[in-house]
Amino acid sequence: MDRSRCRRLMIVICVIATGGCAQHRIATSFAELAPRVKTGQTMYVTTFSGDVHKGTLETMSAGKARVNISGATMQISEHETAQIAVPEPLWQGAAFGAVTGAALGGLAQQRGEAYGCVLGALR
Repeated sequence: MDRSRCRRLMIVICVIATGGCAQHRIATSFAELAPRVKTGQTMYVTTFSGDVHKGTLETMSAGKARVNISGATMQISEHETAQIAVPEPLWQGAAFGAVTGAALGGLAQQRGEAYGCVLGALR
């Protein structure tokens, strides 16, 4: 594999590996956020006063959300909410890392074999 082909392949791998980051769109209203979250999903709600509440979503409508925080249901208005963060599953990051590492490792192995090396050891 020539050097320019190797560079192009590495760029493609990096673009694919970071493609998941581009999928995160910021919702500017509860109406935009509602289809993206599920009932029972864990979320962190930050109010304009700076309070951060961790809870699970009960319901969400265009202007209000009901969140269960430590066993108590709290109704939060869209107008008093600064941010809602929904954590991603841990397996998702592990999967992206594994695929990227395997692809780059395979590419490095192939480049090494082209120079007569296997995993950095001379033949």
